[in-house]
Amino acid sequence: MSFPWIRTIAALEMVGGVSGILFVLYVVLVAGFSMPILVVGTVCIAISVLSLLAGSWLWQGLVRGRTTSLIVQFIQLPKLVSVPLVFTFSFGFDLFPHLTILPENVNWGIQLRFLSDSQLYINTPNAPLLLGVSIPAIIAIAKLWDYDPTLPTADIASEPPGPEIYFGTEDSSS
Repeated sequence: MSFPWIRTIAALEMVGGVSGILFVLYVVLVAGFSMPILVVGTVCIAISVLSLLAGSWLWQGLVRGRTTSLIVQFIQLPKLVSVPLVFTFSFGFDLFPHLTILPENVNWGIQLRFLSDSQLYINTPNAPLLLGVSIPAIIAIAKLWDYDPTLPTADIASEPPGPEIYFGTEDSSS
């Protein structure tokens, strides 16, 4: 039996979407209502809702699930921290190597994130330059790229026939 990649991707997107929504709501409640927080919070909640919907649709085997999951994974793929823009999103589980460039030296490292993490900042003074790429997003994109939701999967193909086959309850009036 092969590993259930599509179901795992769907579950991680749903978990990341729910925890992302809850986290942004918590931040807005704790930090108070201000225009910058509401604007960035709305964008982060929209991306988390997209992740939740993508995971749900992918779990159901819908074509739009594959499409939205690819969008979510491409959002999760880049990790960028710089003065003009900080953009990192993680859904469910993320592991990414990164290179950090500071004025005095260059470092590299690996970060591990669970549940959800969203960082979206504009004009962050004194931010280092960090470039990274999500390993789970690369794997998910590769698996989703080859996935065709219109074809029967092993889960569907292994189900036993319905009762109409055994009991002959098909409509014979036609």
